[in-house]
Amino acid sequence: LQNPRRGGIGVRFITYDENGKEIVQDIQFSGYKRATNNQMELQACIMALNEAIRQEMLNDVSWVVIYTDSLYVAENYRKAMFEWRKNRWFRKTGAPVLNADLWKELVKIIKKIGKKVEIHWVKGHSKDMNNRAVDRMAKQSANLPLLKEPISIVRVRRKNTSEMVDPGSVEIKGQRISIRIISSE
Repeated sequence: LQNPRRGGIGVRFITYDENGKEIVQDIQFSGYKRATNNQMELQACIMALNEAIRQEMLNDVSWVVIYTDSLYVAENYRKAMFEWRKNRWFRKTGAPVLNADLWKELVKIIKKIGKKVEIHWVKGHSKDMNNRAVDRMAKQSANLPLLKEPISIVRVRRKNTSEMVDPGSVEIKGQRISIRIISSE
């Protein structure tokens, strides 16, 4: 939620009993001040897996499937598991991985589980009833008393120029260069 920026977490566990009957359990966690949506999506996965371990839900399952409406998480978790970790948390372009501390925590918890973990994307704000329920819980969570500390401190700054700046567009030959930071962490 915006003004002031804050994020919330809602998690829905769906398990099946021995008769194949679906069991649904909803959990709402406290929100965070000044959190970005990508940070909250990662934190939701981390907290859900930790809660599943705490409640001993994973003892009788062969694999875990996480459904998220975050393409950021769904498209990058394998890179975090295999590529970024080997590259010391730098992307192929040489830029550092954003939210590396959260990605490291997610990788650590997935390895701790010791079972296959898949993350699938579902379209957000769609007719998927589970996604709608979790989205409602996350909004309610963001309106609850928030945790005092943000996940990590991110300040967004505005660019003072309308010109595009491309990586590698300035050839370095001893001249001075002014660098304007768009965001810092």
